[in-house]
Amino acid sequence: MRAQTTIPTMEEQEEERAIELVQKVDFKKGNEMAAIAARQINYHHMGYFPITPSTEIAEEVDEMYADGEHQIRMVPADGEHGAAGICYGATLGGGRVLNATSAQGLLYAM
Repeated sequence: MRAQTTIPTMEEQEEERAIELVQKVDFKKGNEMAAIAARQINYHHMGYFPITPSTEIAEEVDEMYADGEHQIRMVPADGEHGAAGICYGATLGGGRVLNATSAQGLLYAM
């Protein structure tokens, strides 16, 4: 004897499709994605100097902080050296740190 197979109704098929479609595609800029990664990694401190092109990272992290999405302490610096020093000091204290700067700013901080 053959086993009877039932054909799913249209409603059942739609429910199955809805369950399968859980992946979401979202288009963002690189700086926005860097800020999202910082939130997901759960850094403790961010020493930053707002300089193009990395200013948006600090802005995004600050907006997420205002929305209660993370507890990263943001410390603005007076320059790249200061931002590097903030990160160095926080690291010595056992913190996980983030520094966002430009390529030339990183070279200058060294």
